[in-house]
Order: sequence, then C-alpha cells, then structure tokens
Amino acid sequence: MSQNINKFFFLSVVVTFILLQFLFVEITSRKVCGPNAFRCRDGKGCVAALDVCDGESHCLKDSSDENVHFCSGNYTGLTKQLIDECAAGMYRCRFGGCINAQHLCNGVIDCYDGSDETYDICRKNRCSKNKFRCDYGACIKGSLSCNGKPNCPDGSDETRTLCEDHVCQINSFKCNYGACIPDSKVCDKKPDCLDKSDEFQTACEGDFNGTDITPDIL
Repeated sequence: MSQNINKFFFLSVVVTFILLQFLFVEITSRKVCGPNAFRCRDGKGCVAALDVCDGESHCLKDSSDENVHFCSGNYTGLTKQLIDECAAGMYRCRFGGCINAQHLCNGVIDCYDGSDETYDICRKNRCSKNKFRCDYGACIKGSLSCNGKPNCPDGSDETRTLCEDHVCQINSFKCNYGACIPDSKVCDKKPDCLDKSDEFQTACEGDFNGTDITPDIL
C-alpha cells in the first residue's frame, strides 16, 4: 500500500514539475513590449502604436494589430486615442484604421477592408489627362490600361469595350480583347493577356488574328 502511495506521489511531483516548466517557457516567451507599443495577440511580437490599425498587418502570425473588431472600437489602452481620431492628412478606413489620405482612390487597396477604393468614396474623383479613370472613380497611370492585367480593382481598365480599338506598338502582341503585351511574352507558358490568348495554339502557330476567340471572362 505504501509503495503505491509513494509511486502516486512521485508521479504527481513529476507531472507538476513538467507543468511548471511548460508555464515558465510560455510566460518567458511572451514578448514584453514598451509603454508605447502594442503586443500581438500571440504574445511574440510588438508593434509601434502608430502602426496599429494603419491598414497593414505588422503582427505577421495573427494580424491582431489590424483586427476589424479591435480597430472599430472594441479596444482599450494606449491605442484608443490614436484610433478614435486619425491625424491630419490621414483617412479613417471603415474598419477603424488610418491611412495616408493621398492613397485614396489610387487603384491600390490600402485599407485592410478595401474601403479606400469603393464607388461611394471615389465616384466624384477627377483624374488628370495622363491618368485612366476606373469605372468606380479611381485614377491610375494611363499606361496601365489595356496592358494585359487589371490595375483597377474593378477590372475596368481591361475590358473588350475599352481595349478592342487599342493600337499596339511595334514588337507588341495584341491580345484577343485588344490589350497589348510585349512579343517576348507570347507562348512562354505563362498567360500575360487577361484572356490568356497569348498562350492559345493559334497564337503560338503564328496565325492569330485577334478575332477568332471570344474570352468568357470579359
């Protein structure tokens, strides 16, 4: 009987020791952040307060510094004042983060929730002569339209209606829907036209006429 008690006591001590070791490692591995820093949810990273809810994830493993619920008001502590009011020249995203106002309606999604590139925000936007205006209002470089890949988030810079009369330069290939890509990218086993017409058999055989295939995606 006494031997069984001793074995049980020994096992209890061993298990307790292992648990204490585990807790010690877990506690000591958690990052200690400074007074003006945000600690990532996993406890292994610190983010400067100004980088919290800025539309870009700095907590690489869990993105907790850009959590929608956190940035929209369910937070306390050091970031509250920073998130409640964006600094001058900044735009407050729908989810609560702040981005540079100059990045609004530029064809690139900077807010974590994409709210900087919506029709409601960009519809009254005006573009300069050397820019292309996306259907929802964003402005992108004019040279980026009809180049084989969408640069407007809504894809309006790569439609057949827009590109079919586009004139390609020398040493360029005209995609079926009208966009232009470099000749060197034709039949390289990697689609560069949005409709993939640069990799169709007719293009690779040299008799592609730009009108015999109708892409389904445009």
